Amino acid sequence: MIDRHNISYIEKRLAPHGIGAGQFRYILLLHRNEGINQEQLSQLLELDKTTTARAVAKLLTLDIVQRETDPADNRSYLIHLTTKGREMVPVIENILGESTERMVKGFAPDDRKIFISYLTRVHDNLTNSRFDTGGDDE
Repeated sequence: MIDRHNISYIEKRLAPHGIGAGQFRYILLLHRNEGINQEQLSQLLELDKTTTARAVAKLLTLDIVQRETDPADNRSYLIHLTTKGREMVPVIENILGESTERMVKGFAPDDRKIFISYLTRVHDNLTNSRFDTGGDDE
């Protein structure tokens, strides 16, 4: 439920910029990993190739990314942010910062740090155990 409210807020804030909540992750990841291919993008985001291909196609039509043939593998494309895409990075980061501030509004500074550390630990636990079949991990 928290995620749904948060994504809804992010979508509303991104809408005037023509991108959706599902696309900002690609932009931020490409900002940190300029020139990776679609397969690497899928792996880093833990999404299937079809979802990534659709998102990249949408970002291409919005002139946020461009792709070029990978010189090491002519069957693959390297994805780069355009100038417009790079200009979106601080906008997205600002919106995500606002979103975080909304979530921790009224928290004391120490409580914010603890809360964020707990969320980080939950994320790490889920990420590290995503292939677990169950067991007694603590």
